Amino acid sequence: MVSDKEVSITRIHVVQKVNQLLTSAISTGVSDIHFEPFEDVFRARFRIDGVLKDVEHLPYAQKEEIISRIKIMSDLDIAEKRQTSGWQINRVTK
Repeated sequence: MVSDKEVSITRIHVVQKVNQLLTSAISTGVSDIHFEPFEDVFRARFRIDGVLKDVEHLPYAQKEEIISRIKIMSDLDIAEKRQTSGWQINRVTK
């Protein structure tokens, strides 16, 4: 059984990882980010100059948490499972 503390640590890790990916995407100037589920890995890729490049292979077990975090940041309903693309996070840079 997973403890509440372990769940909290996993959530913190997911938030940090998503933030890290977004920060990297912004600083690199990517046009979009793709998340692709496979059997044992949840792959993140950046589109740079029209070409998709592998950035990170995330644990497949964290797929739902990662998707939920991105949906929250995009002001989408995290309970909606059928809609899979077209998420947009608006950002303000200084």
